[in-house]
Amino acid sequence: MSTNNEKKNPGDSDDSFGKSEKGKISLSNLPHINGTDRLVKGLYTLDSGKFIVGASVSHDDNTSKTSPKYLKMYYGLTRLDKNGSIDKEFAKKGLTFGQFKPPFNAWGGKVVVHKQSIYMLGFTALDANSDYPPTHLTLSRFTEKGALDKGFADNGHLILRNQQQENLIGNSTHLAIQPDDKIVISATYHAMGNHTQFSGVLYRITPEGQLDQSFNKTGRLDVRLNNKTDITSVNAMQLHEDKILIAGDVTQTDGVKGYFARYDVNGDEDKTFGDPVTPGVYVLNIKDSTVQALIQTEKKSFFGLGMGKRSGKPEGLLAGMNANGRPNLQFNRGLPVLTVFDEEYGESWQAGFIDAEGRITVAGITNRLHFARFLSDGQVDKKFGEMGYTEEDTNANVTPVFLQQKKEDRRFVFGGNTLGLGGSLGVLWAYLS
Repeated sequence: MSTNNEKKNPGDSDDSFGKSEKGKISLSNLPHINGTDRLVKGLYTLDSGKFIVGASVSHDDNTSKTSPKYLKMYYGLTRLDKNGSIDKEFAKKGLTFGQFKPPFNAWGGKVVVHKQSIYMLGFTALDANSDYPPTHLTLSRFTEKGALDKGFADNGHLILRNQQQENLIGNSTHLAIQPDDKIVISATYHAMGNHTQFSGVLYRITPEGQLDQSFNKTGRLDVRLNNKTDITSVNAMQLHEDKILIAGDVTQTDGVKGYFARYDVNGDEDKTFGDPVTPGVYVLNIKDSTVQALIQTEKKSFFGLGMGKRSGKPEGLLAGMNANGRPNLQFNRGLPVLTVFDEEYGESWQAGFIDAEGRITVAGITNRLHFARFLSDGQVDKKFGEMGYTEEDTNANVTPVFLQQKKEDRRFVFGGNTLGLGGSLGVLWAYLS
């Protein structure tokens, strides 16, 4: 670790990361691209300490004879060294980019590495007759060196077209890969013309890149908690041992509430999970709340991160749950921790991790980038930052948000997108833990 860090405290910038700006790098250094948009859409920390970044980039192809409005956005995939420098040995000078179905706009997404392959979610337009075409979910596979694996799906890409009258919310998607190499994907859609009519969906894909017919008989499962038709979003998804754990928010008669639910590998609700009154599901008793991220412990208990609005102002929400989907009584006496560190803007936790000491570090982007750390019992860790909280004076209101740490490191890394006069720019910040 650099001597610049010797007198620093947890939550301070890690000045050994980055070059021109200590503790920070941006995607402005990506090669080949002549556009200005370079957004972080996915972040994965390799065992080596390097980073795989899924991205969306703009690239103006003035030589094309096709309508230029469909030739602006491309997916991107890059690899960074531990210090944040672009790894020039990856792909072509450190970056691979393209479109899922040329000439339509394409955006990258979340990334996962599994058995020397890189899987990336994304989304694409397909409608040439609309100024605001709906976007459709994509899944791509690349080799560990960044080349498109053309033996997967259709020349490396799988496009999961929307059903009639639905539109994908691009940044809502998540993926996880089972031990048998099958791929689980979650996504949220809104109804065409109605941005508040949400529907959550799970997919399972075969290792070859096709819908898995053994999952709900079609490969697609519409999330209907306890078989009800409540408006439901899926904001987070992880494998939970041999099952599928999801979280989000559901609109009930008394308001919108955060929830957790678990499914068996065939797509059935796991009735051993959650509230005995609503088997398979646990709904937080907090109005105007949502769960936006999940963190698991080694013992498979988990935390839900999100937001509540008991008094109208956003409050950071951290709920500790046992592996069976019921509240962990050792964490804040079984109650979610709701916090407001920033009296002006409030908080909304969107990403986090658990360190080797069991402390929970969380991040959010309510008007500015902010972090907090909690002890394993739910108390604020006042040794972190300024009495448990720290922030960047940067407008970072563009999702998605990532927060990752290798447990043996004294560093954690935030990935997100800042908003400035020239538009949004993907950045990684590094901090001491």
